[in-house]
Amino acid sequence: MKTKQEVIQEAYDNTFPDSSNYSFDKIRSAVDENGWYRFIEGLTVNICTTGFDHDKGAYRPQSIRGIENNRGWTIADVTKLPTEGIYNVGYFLDDGTFHLGNDEVEWYELREYVVCFGFTHYQPIIKPEAPIY
Repeated sequence: MKTKQEVIQEAYDNTFPDSSNYSFDKIRSAVDENGWYRFIEGLTVNICTTGFDHDKGAYRPQSIRGIENNRGWTIADVTKLPTEGIYNVGYFLDDGTFHLGNDEVEWYELREYVVCFGFTHYQPIIKPEAPIY
């Protein structure tokens, strides 16, 4: 499983056009913890290209949209599992793809899924509210 910083670096390296001579290493000091690149004086990089989101003068690869909260997924820690709710569970395969479990897991079953079956992430299943009319 990759770290948040590794995912950000990989997203930049994969989003820069092959013909560019830019790399994440050139802009690392101007990228925040959620992957947003903010222009800094003396560092000129033209990243206004396809594949980037922008917000108030900041840019980041579209592929890491939602990184602030890991797209709603929590990394499982057996000492800090929730005490109520129903969850989706999943884990990363060796090739880096994410496998979503088929079961809806009750909070009291999470420990078993993490410890015995190797699931590494969980996300609450939020029951939709009924319509008003």
